[in-house]
Parts: sequence; C-alpha cells; structure tokens
Amino acid sequence: MKQKLTLLLLALFTTMGAWATDVVISDRTNTVATNAVTSTNEHKYGTYSNASGGTTFTTNATSGMAGVTVTADAAIIRAAWFSNANYLHVMGFNPSDANAHTITISAPDGYLVTGYSITAISTSVNRQFTVTPAGDTTPASPNVTSSLATFNKTGLSNQTATITIQAANANTGNFLCFPLFSVTVLSATANKVNVTYELYESDGTTLVNSVVKEQEENSAVEVPSSLTAATYYDYATEGTIGTSDCTIKVIRTLKSGYVISLDGFSNSKCYNIRNNRGTWAVGSGATVVNSTVELNLAFSASDTKQQFAFITYEGNVYLYSVGEGKFAYVDGTKLSLTADVTSAVAASPVTFQESTSSFKTSEPIIVTVGGKMYGVSTGKTPDVFQYDNHPED
Repeated sequence: MKQKLTLLLLALFTTMGAWATDVVISDRTNTVATNAVTSTNEHKYGTYSNASGGTTFTTNATSGMAGVTVTADAAIIRAAWFSNANYLHVMGFNPSDANAHTITISAPDGYLVTGYSITAISTSVNRQFTVTPAGDTTPASPNVTSSLATFNKTGLSNQTATITIQAANANTGNFLCFPLFSVTVLSATANKVNVTYELYESDGTTLVNSVVKEQEENSAVEVPSSLTAATYYDYATEGTIGTSDCTIKVIRTLKSGYVISLDGFSNSKCYNIRNNRGTWAVGSGATVVNSTVELNLAFSASDTKQQFAFITYEGNVYLYSVGEGKFAYVDGTKLSLTADVTSAVAASPVTFQESTSSFKTSEPIIVTVGGKMYGVSTGKTPDVFQYDNHPED
C-alpha cells in the first residue's frame, strides 16, 4: 500500500537602565493561611486606593519595581478567600454587570510595558468571563471559568497596556481573580545591540541566509519574517539576546509530508501535486493529465485520481498516475498517459525548477517533465499545460 504525502509544487533590569524587569502584582499562596486577611490595602506588593471612575493598585519595591499601576473601571478587590483556601497577595475584579471593562497596566515614566503573564479563575463555572489581551480585538480562548486559564502577552512596547474583561451575565457574585499576575517592563532608553539571525538547513551547518536586526538588550528573540517566509518548513532557534552584539541560529526543517527535491521521493509512496490553482488529477480512462479544476473535483489526498508516484529508474525519475496505472510523457504542450514504457516515456524524465512566482513561499518548485515546465492553467484544455520559460507564473 502506497503511503500518501502532500507535495507542494509549481508557480505556484535592574530598575534603572536597559534590563527588563518582571513586576509581581499577584502571587498565589497555595496553602491555607493561619490568619485571615481582611483589609483591601493589606498586600505584599503594593496598595489599593479608590479613585474616581475606578480603583487603582500601585506596586511597591517588593514587587520588583515601585510605581507600576493597575487601574480598572470595575472594582479591584483583595481576594482574602477564594476556592476554599486563602489566596494571599491576589488581585481580583468584581463587575456586577455584563459590560466590557478595562484593566490598564501603566509603567512609570521612562519605562515601557513589554508583556505580562496572567493566570485567571472565576468563582463559578456558571459565571464565565472573557479576557481580551492588550492589542487584540477578539477575546482569547478559553473563557475563564472555575478552572485556571493562562493569558500571556509579549511584544508590547508602550507605557500602557489595556486588557478587557467581560462577564457572561450580570450578577453581583461575578468575581474574576488573577492568582498569578506579573508584568514585564523595560527602560524606554534601553541600549541597542545588533542581532545577526542566521538561517541554516536542518543539518545545522549549511547557511541559507542571514539578516542583521537592531534590538534592545536582553529582549526576546524575534526572527525576521523574511527568514521564515517559507511555510513548508518548521523553525527552531538557538541562543539568547544579552547586552552585546550576538548571533541567533535559526534552523529550518522540512515539514512532515512535504517534498521539494528529487532525492526526497520514495518509490513506495504516492504524492499530491498542488498549487493555488488546483491539484493535478486524471479522469477515469484518461489519456492526459488534468487538474481538479477542469474535472470539477474537490481536493482529496486519498483520491487515487489525484495521486502520483515518482518512480526512480536508472538514475532518472518518471511521473506515474496511480489512479490510471500509467506513465506521463511529453506530448506537444500536454502530458499524455500510457501504460507502456515507451521511448516517449524514457524521454520524459522529471526534474524540479525553482519557482520565482509570488507564491514561492508556499509553492517553491515547478515540475519539469522532459525539460518542459508544467503548471495549471484554467484557460487551457487540458489545464495541466506547458509553461516553458515562465517560472514566475
């Protein structure tokens, strides 16, 4: 039994300076406390103060940096009791309606909020909340219920970051708690370093390309999109960014099931040949190679009409239709099919040519048969048609 794979083809901080600082807002204590905490201002990492239009919490030096504020237009509460245990140093919110409410994190002057990490929980599965992260327009998944949910955000670069919360229904018992809540801030005048991103093949030694990017000291690895544009690879990085110029190694590995070179083929497997216009296919009793467009077929990896084998024989590779049990060969501008190994088949070996089209990041190669380039054209019959000298199409 041949194994089906997919083949993409054709035209297809210290608190001053440049160091990042994690500022703790909430820090859950998992064991029951020996004494109850009842005062809303009794908090290890800062104090609450009621203000017009909402309640503000301001961090102290114990949090990691004094002066970071969290302001909400729904009341901030100090959760002394939660889920049958005392959760000390925890921030909670108590909106009694089902309106959207904002929670705004603000860094002191001279600093930027670059990210945060939140673990959230509701008092009841029946009192659900949605949480919309800073910079997003749609709520994150999952909804917050009586099970812990984590919301992390990186890549921010403003003095403030606003999170939106919303209860599913109006209820005076709506309590949303953040047992774990930390904010990352960075000096707005952070020093810059040059980061060289080097892209390697999976062997880790063959260099493909490199890009130099200026970033802040101790910032997160941010691989330039130009190095990861090819969607048929998985990417992994090695290295971190410190306080001096550095190199980050990016290694790409071909995704499982994709073939982009002749040496990747196996005589015991079959393949789908696809591009943005359609998938190569044959009809019942076909004499030519066509596509799903003209044959009015939906793509199906298991449909033998859309399966081809690349048969290696005496150093050459030949195209074979699994559905029809026939070899393809160059016949004018089309690819015809024959069950016999003829001289025309022998003169029609398969090679690959690199695509130069706008789709090359997802469709990197062109199938060449007998030295002729073939692609899918919706304006030809059959629509798998010769495209000589047009790698850009």
